[in-house]
Amino acid sequence: MLKAPRIGKKSRQRVKKIAALAFLLCFILVSLFSQTLILTSAHHEHDQLGADGGCVACVHLSAAINILKSLFAALSAAAFASWCFSALLSLVKPSAFHTDSRTLVKMKIRLNN
Repeated sequence: MLKAPRIGKKSRQRVKKIAALAFLLCFILVSLFSQTLILTSAHHEHDQLGADGGCVACVHLSAAINILKSLFAALSAAAFASWCFSALLSLVKPSAFHTDSRTLVKMKIRLNN
C-alpha cells in the first residue's frame, strides 16, 4: 500500500503563505476591475436601451447594488445573532455543560461501594 508523503511544518507554512498571497492578489484584482467597471459605467451614454426600456449598464448596476444591500443586511443580522448567542452563553456557568460521564471504571467503583 502506498503512503502519502508527510509534509513538514516549514512546507505547510510555505503553502499557507503562498495561498494567502494568491488570495490577496485575487482580492486586489477583483477590487480594481470592479472599480474600473463602476468608473467607466458611471458616466455613460443612455443611447443603448435594454429589453425593458432601461439602460443596460444602469440595470446591471442597480441589480448589483440591490444584491450588495441584501447581502449586507443578511450579514448584519447573522453577526447580531451570533453576538446575542455568545452574550447568552457568557451568562451560563461552564459547569452546566459538563455532563456526568459514565465509564466502566466509575460504574465498577459505584457497585463496589
